[in-house]
Amino acid sequence: MNFSGRSDRNNSEQPIETDSLQQLLKFLLSFAAEMLADAGSFLPFGAGVTADGELTATPSLAKLPAADPRTVLAAVFTDLRLQASSGSINAAGICTNVQMSLPGAPLPADAICLELEDRAGRAVEVFVPYTIGSGAPLRLGEAVITGGEPSIFVASAD
Repeated sequence: MNFSGRSDRNNSEQPIETDSLQQLLKFLLSFAAEMLADAGSFLPFGAGVTADGELTATPSLAKLPAADPRTVLAAVFTDLRLQASSGSINAAGICTNVQMSLPGAPLPADAICLELEDRAGRAVEVFVPYTIGSGAPLRLGEAVITGGEPSIFVASAD
């Protein structure tokens, strides 16, 4: 099953092209939704996909001192960048809890942001707005997919 959503550039369906990126999207989105349903929020986290198609989640970073989301995000990014540079993963994704502007909405909406990329240079950002609260179940909105810039699988500037 290909994941597709509204592209912010032309409102057309834009599929996520590779099995590895699809696998990452499904894993990261599912885990984020589970955390939102259980705890109402989540800290940044990530995962990679090996050449054999095995998912490798980043180590649990929620126990870092003060668990500042920016500190956790930096640690997740560093971990995935090290895995990429060592050749142990061929695709990677980072998931964060963000706010985004939606057309016609007066206030920003809460959203799950998934930044996905692979060794071949494909990169995409997926934003999935959500609502939760007052005893109501988590509701995920329509995904908005945009082109991204690789930031994990990049040559070092040595």
